[in-house]
Amino acid sequence: MKLRPISTNNLAALQMFSSLNCLAILCALSGSVVNSSSANAAAGEKITFVDHVQPIFREHCYICHDADGKSGGLAIDNMAAIMAGGAGGEVVEPGSADGSRLFNVIAHTDSPKMPPDSDKIPAAQIEVIRKWIDGGLLETSSSVAKLPKK
Repeated sequence: MKLRPISTNNLAALQMFSSLNCLAILCALSGSVVNSSSANAAAGEKITFVDHVQPIFREHCYICHDADGKSGGLAIDNMAAIMAGGAGGEVVEPGSADGSRLFNVIAHTDSPKMPPDSDKIPAAQIEVIRKWIDGGLLETSSSVAKLPKK
């Protein structure tokens, strides 16, 4: 087999084609690495009030349950207020979402259903709140989990 010299035009096209293929392969590989590391981070990530739960409460609850409103004597805009509870007493049980009144009214498994006169908040957000309570009510990523009462 006799090899022919590659013309300048063909060489440039071949180099561009090779570069694009390499770029496509690198993008595909890096995308799968990024996606799998994101999944691993999310799976092992600590759910905290400041980073995860407070934005949900801000979106759905602060209109009635911030320091100014305190409907039912309950503010949920900071950890101290949540831990203090409301007019009906404590609303969270560290380590037990199912035993926490706050979770049950948000999940619509207890009354009054929150938010009132509205659909439940999205299931993914309810699950974040569940994990936060079950994980010991961490305020920040450097917080120590609160222990369940005996």
